[in-house]
Amino acid sequence: MDQRTDGQLNNSVYANYCCLYDGNLVFEGENKNVGYVLGCDNGESVDGKNLFDFVIGSDVDRVKQEVRCQIENGGCIEFLIVTHCGRWILNRGVLRSVDGKTYIDGVLVVISRFKDIFYTQKQKLDEYEGKLVESNERASKDSLTMILNANTTKSFCEKYISGCCSGFALIVIDLDDFKKINDSYGHIIGDQVLIAFADIIKNLFRNNDIVGRIGGDEFLVLMKNVEDKAIVEKRSSQIVDSFAKISCCDIADGELSCSVGVAFVKNKGLHYYDVFRVADRAMYYAKEKGKNCYEVVDL
Repeated sequence: MDQRTDGQLNNSVYANYCCLYDGNLVFEGENKNVGYVLGCDNGESVDGKNLFDFVIGSDVDRVKQEVRCQIENGGCIEFLIVTHCGRWILNRGVLRSVDGKTYIDGVLVVISRFKDIFYTQKQKLDEYEGKLVESNERASKDSLTMILNANTTKSFCEKYISGCCSGFALIVIDLDDFKKINDSYGHIIGDQVLIAFADIIKNLFRNNDIVGRIGGDEFLVLMKNVEDKAIVEKRSSQIVDSFAKISCCDIADGELSCSVGVAFVKNKGLHYYDVFRVADRAMYYAKEKGKNCYEVVDL
């Protein structure tokens, strides 16, 4: 065993010790530096004292079990303790048998410094991960309406449809004559209309449904896990009615309307683009019927 004098080792306080093991770990010999490492006032002697008494109460059973198992298995003894004064201490020792008694010759090393470094680095990592998540969320959102942007909407829909094993509905929505709103009231008011409409569809659908803006005045919703066509028709009607009733700045009643096309899908193995084309054609059919309405096509 290393017989270097107690003191400083790699900038960590340490102390050599000898303990008798009889179910407890009783120090043998007066070693003030052990007392200092364990947090005793003025580094008082620990001779005859039990190492387990220095361990915080909530951790005593764990430490005792680790020591017992390691002694039964023989070889090196290594365990970590937290003392009453908050120090984290690593124990490393070897077994020695004398006259039928079991001793541990070892060293106690204060590693609080490493603990502090670990938590500091962990905090920095958590902050970085948080910023990364926030950045990814911003990158996936439409900067004006804060619903999913076109690329993310398409990607999520493709992934869902490719693995879908139940019914769903793909809904394409176009705001009727939106250019007139921009021309008559200005783009600032037009932006407010887009934000208001995005809020409508966010509130009408579930958190796990896919809701995005896929063009200037065009939106898309994918309703997941829906088998009842009546529910799809109800939501489509609510989209049309809710948008027609909102009041936005000085826009006159009846000026706001939208056309909704829906592909209601029960068949498996379809591709996103095939489903989208059906929903998009249904939306244009709704416009041809007079706008401010919806059309649902079964697939």
